[in-house]
Amino acid sequence: MVFGLRGFFVSGVGVLGSVRTKAHLPMKRPRIGAHHPDYELELQEALEGDLQALIDQALAAGWSEEVIWPALHMLATNLELAAQENRRTDEAIAAATAGLAKKD
Repeated sequence: MVFGLRGFFVSGVGVLGSVRTKAHLPMKRPRIGAHHPDYELELQEALEGDLQALIDQALAAGWSEEVIWPALHMLATNLELAAQENRRTDEAIAAATAGLAKKD
């Protein structure tokens, strides 16, 4: 078992091009509760096939491993930051709306 990008589970060993991909299947639902110690690992395994397929597509298109991993890391980081900001915005809107409702 090898861990790559921010804990994503990657099966196999060696360069990206030699890692086997799983067939594309619909996303699996969690089988265990969110507080189970293996919950995150189960999600990593559920994401692995599609992530590996994306990496394989990038390699096939001519992108090098040296830019794929940093690009995936930045995308994951930026998506996480955007989700955090969206939550903060939603909370601010809810608070402002509640404040306006109290004035009425």
